[in-house]
Amino acid sequence: MDQYQHYILGQIREWEKEQTSTWFFHQWSRSFQKKIDSLIPEVVHEKLAKAVEGMVKSIASGVSLIPQKQQYLDPGLTFVARDQKAKETIQLYKKVAMAEGAGTGAGGLVLSAVDFPAFIAIKFKLLQELSNIYGYNVQDFEERMFIIKVFQLAYAGDVNKTKIYQEIKDWPERKQEISQTTYQNVMAWREFYSEYRESIELRKLLQIIPGFGAIVGALANRSILDDLAVTAVHVYRMRYLQDCKLI
Repeated sequence: MDQYQHYILGQIREWEKEQTSTWFFHQWSRSFQKKIDSLIPEVVHEKLAKAVEGMVKSIASGVSLIPQKQQYLDPGLTFVARDQKAKETIQLYKKVAMAEGAGTGAGGLVLSAVDFPAFIAIKFKLLQELSNIYGYNVQDFEERMFIIKVFQLAYAGDVNKTKIYQEIKDWPERKQEISQTTYQNVMAWREFYSEYRESIELRKLLQIIPGFGAIVGALANRSILDDLAVTAVHVYRMRYLQDCKLI
């Protein structure tokens, strides 16, 4: 293991501790958001949950959000080069997320409803690109399932976070148990939606105010995308080093 890989491994170990820790503010914010959710009509929750389910199912079925020509990077790229490419890609997507949040936030409540599925698509597109950068083919069903697990980990509550993280750590064994059939039957779509919504809602709340919502939408989207990017990069770094037998 070279010096850079050793440094990254140290970062991974620090990040790992956070996946098994419980934070008071995190618990409080989730509790507060549950109260907000109780004020939203159930029909709205059902429609948004269906939007999440539709996007995730399309990813699982093989829909690629990145151009075909971008799906094959040089297999000889070094770990450092992959990390640099990942950083550049994340910065680009943060700008895209901010622009999307500002645009929908400027329209108040009506366009904020459009923001929900659009922003999910941006996040899954980023995950597909990062998967490709670190050498994993999203055309493989197991890799598409891995992307969904990474998404879940980024926005999971304290109870599920530890469980999902362990599944990701044990992926070489876990992926053998996954099939298209079991995935469709076992996936708890409402829980998936609820945890994601609770994770982002406090930051997105003021986006419904026309005009002012543009500023909130841009900053909130950047923050929310950063949560996903940090999680994804650590996960793919860890997996890459594992596959290279370096950890």
